[in-house]
Amino acid sequence: MKRRAALIALPGFAAGCASLASRKPEVRDPPRALPLAHVPGGSRLALVLSGGSARGFAHIGVIAALEGAGIRPDLVVGTSAGSLVGALYASGMDAAALERVSREADGALVGDADWWRLLRLKSLGLFTGHALHAFVARHVGARPIEGMPIPFAAVATDMYSGAAAAFTHGDTGRAVHASCAIPGVFEPVEIGARLYGDGGLSSPLPARIARALGARVVVAVDVVYPPADSAAPRNPLDLLFQTFLIQTWRLKEAELAAADIIVRPDIPVTGRQYGFKDRLMLIAAGEAAGRAVVGAVRAALK
Repeated sequence: MKRRAALIALPGFAAGCASLASRKPEVRDPPRALPLAHVPGGSRLALVLSGGSARGFAHIGVIAALEGAGIRPDLVVGTSAGSLVGALYASGMDAAALERVSREADGALVGDADWWRLLRLKSLGLFTGHALHAFVARHVGARPIEGMPIPFAAVATDMYSGAAAAFTHGDTGRAVHASCAIPGVFEPVEIGARLYGDGGLSSPLPARIARALGARVVVAVDVVYPPADSAAPRNPLDLLFQTFLIQTWRLKEAELAAADIIVRPDIPVTGRQYGFKDRLMLIAAGEAAGRAVVGAVRAALK
């Protein structure tokens, strides 16, 4: 059970949040999902960052490769792990700064665990998500989403209707928390009269949303975990997790038609799950994949 919770949790660098106070952060302006065709002036190039747990470290490498080629997106859209990396990048961090922040994260996401409330069925997740919210707020300088140097959208799932919501205004930390709120791991986020959870449930690679936000060229980074085909499920938890992977993978495949360029870092599929110790390998895989598409991105922009 512990391994599976770790697998579907956020990228390892979010684990650094555990050292922060677990009290509920102040919400200055609740996130808002405005009509999708709302990015001022439209967007020439959108960078779309998928979910993928610790595989999300690879997003940093892709950003480094594009940055090295002088390519800067006009819009960043992220789901789950991609929303966390995307928010930090959109706030003004370059790839080197993202890599530095990732070093803070060694450790486990236990700072705001609430076992007692979970065991009493008084909580909808093991972690409250307050530490994650505070981590994001601290690193983006408490900027609201609409105050980002690069327009940004965090994609979450309406846990009542199942629809995807792209948060483009309001509290950045709360929007990222909602996007990353994997059921059972993090408590969902109440925004307005709705509950929002992990964006991977409805849009694991939100290329369609980027297109709806006005992007003319969509570069989608796919680090979604593939279904495990190396061994049969051995128990109900294995089967449940494999079901989650299959659903997410098929949703992701349906999104790819809306992307102009797909970046797939070469991440080995092994029997073990990736974590903080794999950070440098995952970043390097992302950078290699990013360099491989630089020419295609430049051609598409012409």
